[in-house]
Amino acid sequence: MHRRFWGRLIKVSTDDSTTSVALSGMMINPVCSNCANSIAFGGASCRHCGHALVSAKSSAHLRKVETVDTISQYLMDTEFVFHAWLASLIALVAMIFVYRIYGILDVLLITGLLVAYIWVFLLVKLDQLASAVGKNPAFCVYSSLLLPLLGNFMSFYFLRQSAQLKINQLQ
Repeated sequence: MHRRFWGRLIKVSTDDSTTSVALSGMMINPVCSNCANSIAFGGASCRHCGHALVSAKSSAHLRKVETVDTISQYLMDTEFVFHAWLASLIALVAMIFVYRIYGILDVLLITGLLVAYIWVFLLVKLDQLASAVGKNPAFCVYSSLLLPLLGNFMSFYFLRQSAQLKINQLQ
């Protein structure tokens, strides 16, 4: 019997006790994690001990449970990076005045790169905080990319409020 596995045609040999797969010359015998007996492909439970088997599809849906300490740590990290981003924006405005008065372009370019660099860190921290709180990270990323100033403020305050509510619920 042949089946497709990630686009490749593989040979599956089945007898009454085991199911083996020949893939690139290797034999893979799936076994139960509870009793170590051979199991059939696609089975929901072991036929020997009745242990429920977790497939790759169902394990992908398992969510990591966040604690109060991890959410508050993510919140503090995000607040730190948000304040650093605000400080870099203030420095950029100051460098615009320096450029207008003295005509030094290098300082303006370096400060602009600093703002962009910290902005990337802010997006990462917002994504991390959104995942920890259980919100959709796509909202934060899209709003920050489409409306860089307003989107960052909206995302940060929305996630900060959500994180504080989550912390209060978990306590």
